Amino acid sequence: MSKTLEDLEKENISLVKDLGDLKTKMSEFFKKQETNVPKTKEAEVDVSILEEAKKKASLEQERKELENEILQVASFNQYMLDSFKESDFFDDEVKQIFEVAKEKTYKNQTERANDIKISVFESVFGKQKNLEILPSSIQNKINGFFKFSSQKKNEVIKSYFEYIQIAKDIYEEKKKSEYNLKMREKGYVNDKTMEYEKRIFEIRNKKESQKNQ
Repeated sequence: MSKTLEDLEKENISLVKDLGDLKTKMSEFFKKQETNVPKTKEAEVDVSILEEAKKKASLEQERKELENEILQVASFNQYMLDSFKESDFFDDEVKQIFEVAKEKTYKNQTERANDIKISVFESVFGKQKNLEILPSSIQNKINGFFKFSSQKKNEVIKSYFEYIQIAKDIYEEKKKSEYNLKMREKGYVNDKTMEYEKRIFEIRNKKESQKNQ
């Protein structure tokens, strides 16, 4: 396993731990708040029910946002990890992006993930061969992305990153077709191909039979 893959796996383990720690800490905090209810009438005046409710709602919102941030980063890491293991679509340049990102300082995990996503996106589609396999309408959108400002790229990268999966799927399908063609030329046909062709011939024969009736 390469160093990049090992680092991604370690980071995901750490993120899962962070998520568990976050839930535990917030649960403990709320329990502590409940046990620290003011005892005297004078103190009760200082903290109204509404103020306490606002405080708890604000903390709960912060918890949800942080939890969502951790989950999104972990999901992205897992996607890249699986892709590195199962496909050769991403080259060594993409793997180096993760190495370089380790040396940079970010405000939070979201900023780091977006920076990596943008770099991966521009690395993949900066190569004409990856761009050409997509429909022209998507190619135009991707070309437009390169012209966006840094702020705009951060705002839209989440939706644009889906084009990578589309390109990856097309690449894998094309690679599979080319492999099957080579096997056919050598006289090898796998069981799935034979089964598929058998169904096609059966459908054709059925249609021909219906025409002749």
